[in-house]
Amino acid sequence: MVSFKFKFKIGILIILCNYFSTLRAQSITEIECSGEIVNCLYADDVLNLLYASCMTYNSNGTKSSSIQKWNGSSWQEIASTIDGEVKTMIKVNGNLIIGGSFNYINGSLLKNIAEWKEANWNAIGAEGLGTSGCIINSLCLFNDTLIAGGNFGKNAINNLFRWNGTSWLPFQQFIDGNVLSLCNFNNTLYICGDIEYIDTLKIHGIAKLSDDSWANLSDSIKGKVFNMSTCDGQLYFSGLFGYINENPSGIIASYNGITINGLGDGVTCFITAMHSFENKLYIAGEFIDADGVSTQKIVSWNGSSWQVCSFNLNNISQITSISHYGNSIIIAGHLNVNNNARKIMQNIQQ
Repeated sequence: MVSFKFKFKIGILIILCNYFSTLRAQSITEIECSGEIVNCLYADDVLNLLYASCMTYNSNGTKSSSIQKWNGSSWQEIASTIDGEVKTMIKVNGNLIIGGSFNYINGSLLKNIAEWKEANWNAIGAEGLGTSGCIINSLCLFNDTLIAGGNFGKNAINNLFRWNGTSWLPFQQFIDGNVLSLCNFNNTLYICGDIEYIDTLKIHGIAKLSDDSWANLSDSIKGKVFNMSTCDGQLYFSGLFGYINENPSGIIASYNGITINGLGDGVTCFITAMHSFENKLYIAGEFIDADGVSTQKIVSWNGSSWQVCSFNLNNISQITSISHYGNSIIIAGHLNVNNNARKIMQNIQQ
């Protein structure tokens, strides 16, 4: 996740898409919540809720966060004071779990990970996972087990842990490097990030766990992979890699369980967010157009081609997260607006 030390008013854009045969009508509603940047979203389709992690940069150089939930008409704050950053959210057994880099939530000692259960924040483990200064970047369920990946310090035993119901256990293999994203694809655990080695295995972008042994997804990936998402039977991944199997791939590719295909033609940006919704993959980032101008955009991949979403994003200086609510696509990040609280409605056709 890319962070900027500028102070902007915070907002979330709800993009309502109604599809017709040749015409797509799009309306945008801006809804405002407290904080300076929304850096993480999570859609609860069962309860029809949207969770947002809202972060503020403090004058002393530290960060603080809150967790808020949207029911379609109003926000409710469920964590008012988190002394750090929330990077990831997931639902397990009906309860919201957050991970990041923090020590306290509403005054309770809950290191880096916590569960919202029965209207209270509870520790997972004795006091959480890791120590002060550690960070959890990604959470996922694999074989009905909660997996946490991140960076647990230079002298960490490991950067990947699993929860056995009573305690956190490191994986047997030593993982050298910052784990940025976890994904359960076809009942196989995939990890990526700034990872150099797993034990003695040199990692090329993405590693997968099979029968308790790690292997590279492909030795042909040359560079780092920062984010993964599944969509319509494919594993999509983005990062900084130029070629796959000697073919240009840009910065995003897909894997169908057998072959890897580069999707980078026409996508010239640093991808800051990915999200799967209704068999489409949405990505956001700072795109460079033909005239060399940098603009914030969001595009979707329908399995065969990219489609530019012609939303008016003039107020967006940085897109940090994409999610959905009901039938709407949600984008969030920094908003360059004045100090007046407002809602904006726009109708766009293409």
